[in-house]
Amino acid sequence: MKSPNAASIEAMIISYLEEVVEDMGLVTAVSPHTHLGGELGLSSVDTMNLLAAIDVHLGRRIRYEGLLMPEGEYVQELTPREITAYVIEHYDEELSSEPRAM
Repeated sequence: MKSPNAASIEAMIISYLEEVVEDMGLVTAVSPHTHLGGELGLSSVDTMNLLAAIDVHLGRRIRYEGLLMPEGEYVQELTPREITAYVIEHYDEELSSEPRAM
C-alpha cells in the first residue's frame, strides 16, 4: 500500500478530535498545534483511542511506543502535527508478530 500523505492524516486526526471535543461539550478550536492533554483535556485512554482510530483509517497497525515513550518515559503532551509526523515516518515499518514489553 502506498504511504498516505501528511495532509490527509492530519485532517483525519483533527476531524476525529473535533468530534471528541464536541462530545465532551467543549467549545474550542482544534489545530495542528493543539495540545491533546493541556488544551483538550484528553486522557491517556482518549489518546489511545485516537491512535487506534488512525490505525483503522490507514488499514494497518503502527507501533506507537516511540511516539508515546521516546526516551523510556511517557510524553506529557502531543499535538496532531507530532502524531502525523510520527505516522508518516513509521508507516512502512514491519511489525513483528511478537509484542514487545514497554
